[in-house]
Amino acid sequence: MKNVLIDGVLGGILIGIISYLSSIFGNKPYFYKILAFMWAVPLTFFFFINMASRDGKQPIADFSKHAILGSILTLIIAYITLNIMHLN
Repeated sequence: MKNVLIDGVLGGILIGIISYLSSIFGNKPYFYKILAFMWAVPLTFFFFINMASRDGKQPIADFSKHAILGSILTLIIAYITLNIMHLN
């Protein structure tokens, strides 16, 4: 229960900081570039790996495999999004 509370608080703080920064800098063009970079950098990956490591090595391997799949799908969707922006 303690781990759930700690993870919930840390995740809430992270999302809260992003929301706060968005309300301040959301109208600046560089904000979304920085936000996208921070999202793409594996900062959250290590947070989730830490959570998975509490249950052993297999959850780490499972999480990593699914993270690769999710990253590939995200790249495909981002590519499609960039291409359809030029359509009417």
